[in-house]
Amino acid sequence: MRISIIGLGGSGKTHLAKRLARELGVPLISLDRIWISSGGETMRSASEKETARQHLHGRVRELIEQPDWICEGVYRRIQPEITAGADIVIYLPKSLPRRVTNHFVRTFRPHERHPELSLLDDLKHTFVIIRKHPKRSRHLRELLATSADKLVVLPDRHAVNQMLRTLPADTRQVVDHIRSHARKYRRR
Repeated sequence: MRISIIGLGGSGKTHLAKRLARELGVPLISLDRIWISSGGETMRSASEKETARQHLHGRVRELIEQPDWICEGVYRRIQPEITAGADIVIYLPKSLPRRVTNHFVRTFRPHERHPELSLLDDLKHTFVIIRKHPKRSRHLRELLATSADKLVVLPDRHAVNQMLRTLPADTRQVVDHIRSHARKYRRR
């Protein structure tokens, strides 16, 4: 079972991925964690950033070779490979105000923050979410169009929680279970 969870910053990808990984006993691939641990968040020069990108790509390619995984995050340059390897792609659409609120709240919850980043860096990221919203929204729409055959939209917290509450114990049935819940919420 290979699940990719996508959405813009603050949409709840990490929260959902951690819960699914914990409940299903499946390895979690966090693109942000790999990017930050490679130094990508603190590098300034183009060559340093390219080195961090190469590290991210190499590490992700290695991890998605595993038979089971849950990957959360959206990095445009590696996303097509992740999507191609996924059995299902879960999209969490959230409005910009909701995403900014989610990120801001997470920033002040020590157990939910990126431990590699300072509080100030995390706060600064709130403004990145706002500033880059138009560009990242456009890239995400392009990604959604290319993964339509695997795409499942969980439109709100209620849909996510309902799907999580009724997860089957047999991991072979999880992908179909997620798809069935997405269909229910599309009809509402």
